[in-house]
Amino acid sequence: MNELQAIAQWLYSTLSGDAGIAAAVGNRVYERVAPQGAAYPFVLFSTRYAEDRNGIGPGARLFTRPLYRIVAHAEGGGFGAADSIAAVIDAVMEGAEGSVALAGTSYHIGVVRRERAYRDVELLPGGRLVFVVGGEYRLRCVGTGA
Repeated sequence: MNELQAIAQWLYSTLSGDAGIAAAVGNRVYERVAPQGAAYPFVLFSTRYAEDRNGIGPGARLFTRPLYRIVAHAEGGGFGAADSIAAVIDAVMEGAEGSVALAGTSYHIGVVRRERAYRDVELLPGGRLVFVVGGEYRLRCVGTGA
């Protein structure tokens, strides 16, 4: 099954399809790493880890519960811009749900809850500062069949 691939597709469409996030970062929503030279601000999402819940017997995976870090990156000027974008991310993600079809299987993604807040500063070459704010969100993904 391709739960993490389906979740990545759903997260990208959910985040990039939100008007508030689009107003803040345009189409700059990326999985795991931003492209070289990407303009700030942007949103990154990445898998921290995922747990499977299994039934009895082969092929009896009931659902997958991944934890994703979803954060805003804003350069310079303090935490203000990153805080604002992170607030929009939280409003979009908390309780979100939806479905994705991938490789002949449908997946339902939902029960989204933030488990941890995240706030940090990264030092780039040349002394430039990037402010990173967001959280780690627990999702649940169920393969619902074809």
